[in-house]
Amino acid sequence: MTTQTTSQPTATLAPWHRPGRVARVGRLAFGVIFTGGAAIHVAIVITGTETYRHFADTAFIPLVKQLWLSVFMPHAALLGLLLAAFELAVGLLILAGGPRTRLGLLAAIAFHLGLMLFGWGFWFWSVPMLAMLVALLRCDFGKRPGIAAQAADAKEGAMRVLITAATKHGATAEIAATIGQTLRDQAGLDATVVPPEKIATIDGYDAVVLGSAVYAGHWLAPAKELVDRTGGALADRPVWLFSSGPVGDPPKPEEDPVDIAEILAATKAREHRVFAGKLDKRQLGFGERAIVVGLRVPEGDFRDWAEIKGWASQIAHSLRSGA
Repeated sequence: MTTQTTSQPTATLAPWHRPGRVARVGRLAFGVIFTGGAAIHVAIVITGTETYRHFADTAFIPLVKQLWLSVFMPHAALLGLLLAAFELAVGLLILAGGPRTRLGLLAAIAFHLGLMLFGWGFWFWSVPMLAMLVALLRCDFGKRPGIAAQAADAKEGAMRVLITAATKHGATAEIAATIGQTLRDQAGLDATVVPPEKIATIDGYDAVVLGSAVYAGHWLAPAKELVDRTGGALADRPVWLFSSGPVGDPPKPEEDPVDIAEILAATKAREHRVFAGKLDKRQLGFGERAIVVGLRVPEGDFRDWAEIKGWASQIAHSLRSGA
């Protein structure tokens, strides 16, 4: 079988100056800033809350200073710890990815707007922070329209689908290529097939089909490492998973890979499908061949191309209909 791919979008191998990478660095920076702020509040509570006393001295509104001295300072230890918890939560939300990042960014914006009430000195810190937070929020909201909108836009510009699969001897890569070709031929989608180890970001893709060959009951490392790198982004767009490995008639083993439950949870994938695989003893190393012979594993190509193409057609229909 000829493995066919389309040209890889520039967003896939993103250098530092591209928006997707810059946004990730920005989210990381704000996550660190807010979690670090939480640690500072804890340190103040431990070492002495009098540090807080003059915090509102330069407030524009007298009521702000009055409330700070009459409400906050009498309960400074408790409220300082609540501030720490709030900043920690904001930092973790920003780092979490997906809708939780948006919630964290909104909370960070609210925090800095409130901070500006405490005087001009805080404006020098909060104004640039707000500019960057708003830019990150706009990037996060604008990076992917809803599935229904994508389906409507497909009339003028095809949806971009990434198909990627970890393979050891090439059989699973051929399944990925067939899925990509089916999405292009039957639905006119902009389907790109790229090995997972070559992907730095999935920004620019509207949906992802991710697969792996299965060895000793586990997905291969390149596929799992891709999930680790992009789990938050994967969970924020339609994802389908597939595994390849069972051989024989009927194909064995019948069980799902042992790590697929964790991968399903991380990606929030819509479906996981197991396809029969191919075994060619000529491609095996000495150790693999000894195991295959010892277990009497049948040799041959057991892949069901009609099943694979049918599943790809279901994915195409789901994306085109906005389901």
